[in-house]
Amino acid sequence: MTDEKKIELMNYIIKHMEESSSSEDIPVMVGILNKVQGINGFINADIGHPVFEFKDRYIIYLERNDGKITVSIPYYKESLISSIDFKK
Repeated sequence: MTDEKKIELMNYIIKHMEESSSSEDIPVMVGILNKVQGINGFINADIGHPVFEFKDRYIIYLERNDGKITVSIPYYKESLISSIDFKK
């Protein structure tokens, strides 16, 4: 992910956070990926990509292959926990 794309992603996340009505609605960054993750139709999240916790899930923000939309992709905690370097 280029620096420009990282900035776009962080701006998207900040915008989403500002629109949330309470602190319970805001994803919290818990660490970064230590493995590449992705799903079909989206650009992969590279090592170092931020990971957020929201309620009972971890979230990664991914950009569609055409670059038009960034979406939050929820993961069960058990399925992603080994791919996260947690911040201290």
